Amino acid sequence: MSWIFKIAATIIIVLGHVALSGSSNPILSSINLPIAFLVLSIRLFDFPFKLAFALLAGFILDVYSNLPFGSFMITFFLISISLDVLFYNFFTDRSLYSILVLSLIGITIYNFSFILILSGSYLLGFSDFLVNQNYIWNYLLQLLVNGLVIAIGFYLSNRLLKFK
Repeated sequence: MSWIFKIAATIIIVLGHVALSGSSNPILSSINLPIAFLVLSIRLFDFPFKLAFALLAGFILDVYSNLPFGSFMITFFLISISLDVLFYNFFTDRSLYSILVLSLIGITIYNFSFILILSGSYLLGFSDFLVNQNYIWNYLLQLLVNGLVIAIGFYLSNRLLKFK
């Protein structure tokens, strides 16, 4: 694939995530398309593309966010490296279970680093947003919905790879 197509696909995925996260439906707003793409792309693309996707997606989300600049880039960078290391060292079988565990780990890293960045920026006075107890319920809903999205994406990618 050409780099122009990859950049356009990244922009479409991120803008789809921005559109879904602004939804009033709690199920649709908990779908995290960049993380789902990072988890599903583990076995499809090479590491430089996944890292470039993580940084570009983080940059675009940082532009749309009112958080300190770079928070999404750092978060997606950590997720990309962590998932790649875990996949190639521990979850070497390309089964649905390993992809679901990697999605759970990716979403947990996303939420944990997001909480750390938010807490640090709140304590330093850069942001007035602090995590409350509803965030835990949103996290659990995000695990469930993204697990379902990744399972469907895993099934579709296996079907598409079978026809190649």
